[in-house]
Amino acid sequence: SVDGEKISTGHSPLCINISEDNLVTLKSLVERTGLASRNPHDLCEVLMRHARRLEINGRKVAALHKDDFGKCIRDIVPPESASTFSRSEMEHFSIHFTNFFACYENNRFLGKDLIDVNEFSVGLSLLCSGNKSSKLTNGFELMDEDHTGYLTTDQLTDYIRSYLTMLVGISLLSENPEKHESMSNRRKKDMIDAVRNGAKWTLNHFLKVNSNCKGRFTFDVFASWYTNGGFKIAPWLELLDLKKLLSLLPDPLGGRGLPRVAPSSVFRHDTKYQSSPRRKIGGGNSPIPSSDVLFTFPLAKERSLVVLREDATYVRSVVEKLGLLSHSPNEVWNILYDRVQKLAPLPNQPWNRSRHRKVGKGKCVDVDQHMFVRSMEDLIHEMGSSRKRQSTEMSPTVKETLENFFQSFDLELVQSVALNQLMGGLSLLCGGKKSTKLAFSFGLFNSQDSKGKPAKNPSLKEDELFVFLRSFLVVMFSCCRQSLDLSAEAVSRYISDTSYMVSQDVMRYQWDIRKKDRVDFDEFGEWYNEGGFETAPWLELLDLNKWVLVENLDAVEHHRQPVPPSAAAKLRSGSVDYCPPPPPEDAVDASFFGDDDNPIMGMDSMDDMDLMLMPQPSQDKENDGNMCSKPTPSPRNTRRSPSNALKFQLVSYEDHGGYMVSVSQKRVRHLRHVLVESGLCRVDSEAACKKIMSKACQIKRKGTIVYQLEKGDFDSAMRSIIGSGRGKNDMSIETQRALSDILAFVFRAFDRENNGKVDATEVACGFTVLCDGKKSDKLEYAFEVLDINNNGRLNRMQVSNYLRSFLTVLVCVTTSSHLVCNISEDSFLHMNGKPCNGDAGTISNAADKGSTWAAGQAFKGSYSGRKERDHLNFDEFAEWYTRKGYSSIPWLELLDLKKWVITE
Repeated sequence: SVDGEKISTGHSPLCINISEDNLVTLKSLVERTGLASRNPHDLCEVLMRHARRLEINGRKVAALHKDDFGKCIRDIVPPESASTFSRSEMEHFSIHFTNFFACYENNRFLGKDLIDVNEFSVGLSLLCSGNKSSKLTNGFELMDEDHTGYLTTDQLTDYIRSYLTMLVGISLLSENPEKHESMSNRRKKDMIDAVRNGAKWTLNHFLKVNSNCKGRFTFDVFASWYTNGGFKIAPWLELLDLKKLLSLLPDPLGGRGLPRVAPSSVFRHDTKYQSSPRRKIGGGNSPIPSSDVLFTFPLAKERSLVVLREDATYVRSVVEKLGLLSHSPNEVWNILYDRVQKLAPLPNQPWNRSRHRKVGKGKCVDVDQHMFVRSMEDLIHEMGSSRKRQSTEMSPTVKETLENFFQSFDLELVQSVALNQLMGGLSLLCGGKKSTKLAFSFGLFNSQDSKGKPAKNPSLKEDELFVFLRSFLVVMFSCCRQSLDLSAEAVSRYISDTSYMVSQDVMRYQWDIRKKDRVDFDEFGEWYNEGGFETAPWLELLDLNKWVLVENLDAVEHHRQPVPPSAAAKLRSGSVDYCPPPPPEDAVDASFFGDDDNPIMGMDSMDDMDLMLMPQPSQDKENDGNMCSKPTPSPRNTRRSPSNALKFQLVSYEDHGGYMVSVSQKRVRHLRHVLVESGLCRVDSEAACKKIMSKACQIKRKGTIVYQLEKGDFDSAMRSIIGSGRGKNDMSIETQRALSDILAFVFRAFDRENNGKVDATEVACGFTVLCDGKKSDKLEYAFEVLDINNNGRLNRMQVSNYLRSFLTVLVCVTTSSHLVCNISEDSFLHMNGKPCNGDAGTISNAADKGSTWAAGQAFKGSYSGRKERDHLNFDEFAEWYTRKGYSSIPWLELLDLKKWVITE
């Protein structure tokens, strides 16, 4: 905290006072020296070059001497930056770095003036670029010196202490020369003891919920602990994000404070009167010219919503700035929800703020302003395919727009809003027709399904319908200048009263017709089409093509109703509670409500996913009708787009029918760059397979010899393979990082029992996907490797594992988050169109289910006219694939890199 972060030490609390002066100095230091733009991995390499290799108690340690530290700083700070330093800056920066070094002189095994390079690298990452997650991951790998994939209790303590120590170092920064000080031995000892005890105190809380790990803790275990409550024990870890730390400085809007994020949610269903939405998005308080009114929509209690020409122009500018128009609400929600879930959760609200709420989760999760703006910033950068992501902040205009958008929804003034309500409002600014937006948003407010995805067949009760409708009205009022000419309380009443009136009308209709107290979307559509459009005509504003995106606003002028002179006079006089009267009966032309063939219809289930490699499996005769029952794209939804994305599908016996993968050329190019620069694409696949198997150990499992590989042995094999491809010394830091992350992810996908061990034969066969060689050669050699009985045959389970080995690697690299993404073309979906998580467990399951189905097809199709056997040899498998199997598993063609990655 700016005012002081208290960390319990088990005795008396250590208060790390990080003042505004500290932060101002830190900002100057990291920006002037270029640290803020440096990658933590690069810094670690510099420190390692100057380190001394010592052996202490049989353990090798990389240590940095104080005399060598000065040389490190000269290597870390770019010459172009150092040449601009004044004499006083040189002196100040020197003192700052010296104090940082002194903070780490706490290793009882190292001599005087020596520090542990790994611990210092972990702490120094706090001053570098990157978010909290990437720094935590990088730091964990640094502390895992033996590459075991886990940390011991002592290593985890040092890991936590490394970050705390740097926070202490930051608290010593000052721009005032008179405040510069070198730590006395006594103060250093007190600080070291306090930080060490604080790290142990944090670790004790961690161990209480992870006592079954036997002293070996993986990063996933640590991350899970933090997400599920550890953020309350160590909230200071949020400050690893340098941007977040520096955001504690006062901003132009006067906001300051430690941003927090939360796992729980509140589903708000309070009705009637709410506090002000504090609309600040639009213009000022000048009079409304009557000639500029585009629409006047009736609201509850004879009030009206007035939409001006300038409102349409303003909304258009917001839409262009945010860049959401080319994306559906569902696409925006998937990314936004994913970003929010990756952030640490908000603390629970005080009792006096939460007593009228019910706690929820999933799509109803609460977010604060900082969390929402940060997530939207990531989303806007990711969706802006023409915009290269940079480390710079968003423009103040866009950031302020998002902040004010959030404040408009903070109706209770509690600094938190349910995410589904924000998304309901955001849908107005996305692409798509009114019917699509309504159907999507309807699924966000079904409290019976609290998961993060909109419900499949949602139904709402009255209070949920109220919040659903209110989310649209909030953003509509926020975008209209009318709200600036009314008091905040008046705007809030208009919104709440109208939402309440419409929700009551819907439920009254539903009860009269069906005697039900819940309404599904089809029933809501029926209400709207049979007269509801007269009660809530403002819902038509969801279609931006009808007012915001029209080329000429005069095209909608026949809908415009002038404000009566008396009304205009009242507006000019500043009568805050005045709202124009409702329009006459013919004020809204019926043609305005034409949407398409169906005024309100269900959301399209999915877009067409063309299979680019081979014909659809469902068209093959060998399926015997079984595939006909699998979900397929509806013909009426087929839209051919000029996309060059590579697409393939994995059929399974699961209810959703399988999986579909779409890989953009942008991602393929990045994969090509990684494979070429690393030299992997030049490595002979058979040689790579042998190197992996040479690192494996034999164990006996149920009377069968099994070859097993641990993470350290896997990494050793990878280094040997990459070295043989002569790419080890030619790779850039970015390529090394991407390849390392991809390979680590592949290992996790093969680690199906989550014990840090994988089947070496499967990994060896699957890894050939990334190496040189023809498809047929890879298939034949892998078949021999998996033939553990050396009889030339594989049973059904072995054939499934054979195909699964290739499929696991293939899906890992084509869906990898470590390769660049084209948000409009890269996707990993179920056959029913629902997005899949890209985690290792999901990919492992997809590969397993897809290979099980494929193996069944191979055995079924190999013995046409004969009794189906329980074993296959390679010739029989090859004959089946050549004859008709290629149409069932066309992804097998991707084993040859020259067909899709290393093309001419």
